[in-house]
Amino acid sequence: MKSSLDFISSPGIDLDPHIEISAHLPGVYGVQLTLSRGGQDLLSLSKSELLELFADEHNVSVSQLRSWRENNGRIRCSATSKRGWRCKCCVKGMLFYDPHEWAKADLVGGYCFSHGKEY
Repeated sequence: MKSSLDFISSPGIDLDPHIEISAHLPGVYGVQLTLSRGGQDLLSLSKSELLELFADEHNVSVSQLRSWRENNGRIRCSATSKRGWRCKCCVKGMLFYDPHEWAKADLVGGYCFSHGKEY
């Protein structure tokens, strides 16, 4: 599946050194990425579009991408507390810089030092 930014890395396309990339914060929660040349916008993406594009490029869902970021690439313990909450500790040695690899490992799960002996 092609993304909106595929034209940048397409073979045979010479990148113009005058293309400007800028990020704008139009509102409190808004983010806008714009590629322009000579004041003319070539591509403009909102925060949600950027998240969808990045998630699509890494073959994960937006919610998986957010979880990967929230956990700093670490896999959280799969154990559940007595109150029904997922343990907040991380599985030792499970750190992923690629969201796709993180998502695969998160499906398998694992246990922290404290809960590893129980299961």
